[in-house]
Amino acid sequence: MGIIKLIICRVKTGQKENFSRGQLEWKELSNCDGFYGQYGGWMLNGDAIVLGEWRSMNHVTDFMNSVHDNIAFKSEQHNTYYKCDVHYFESIFNINSLKSDTLNPNCSVIRLAYCRKVQDIECFMRDQKNIWNHGMERTEGFLGGSVARSLSQSDYFIVITRWSSITCHEKYIKNVFPTLKEQTLPENYIGDLEGSLVQEECLWRVAPNKKSM
Repeated sequence: MGIIKLIICRVKTGQKENFSRGQLEWKELSNCDGFYGQYGGWMLNGDAIVLGEWRSMNHVTDFMNSVHDNIAFKSEQHNTYYKCDVHYFESIFNINSLKSDTLNPNCSVIRLAYCRKVQDIECFMRDQKNIWNHGMERTEGFLGGSVARSLSQSDYFIVITRWSSITCHEKYIKNVFPTLKEQTLPENYIGDLEGSLVQEECLWRVAPNKKSM
């Protein structure tokens, strides 16, 4: 169902503006074959998160072997961070929104839930589809999301969701999340569960050229 590329950059103090400026160079991705889109923003601790979506790993490899280095050189982002981690996931299924605000053009809030050491994958998938997804789909401000599985660790999943604002996400955490958690008891089958909130930077969005899809 496609590849999700997660990039986490530990940006140096005082370099956020330069990193953000360099991120604009990646708009050249729009013409790459198999590119589905890219977006990202800032975590509360100052780390940068970038998420890219591709048709297949072969398309990612072709990109890495062709124009990647040239774009990276022009962005000069290597001068702005001291560490850059890259992870690849295979998209499993999407989480749809039942609300009418999914076309909200404003910058959204991205929630990343890192589910490592999943001991009962069948239970994880069933709970995600039947309980978590349904609960979020009906929540005000939910804009959709996806669930993906690491290509390098079979027991590592990531749940990516988008929200129209911090306030909407906070309401979900306060009013909806506790009930869903009580129904699923994820701590019984997920050995390591953590998450992070990312405030999206709208200027980092890159849409694919339709001819490249």
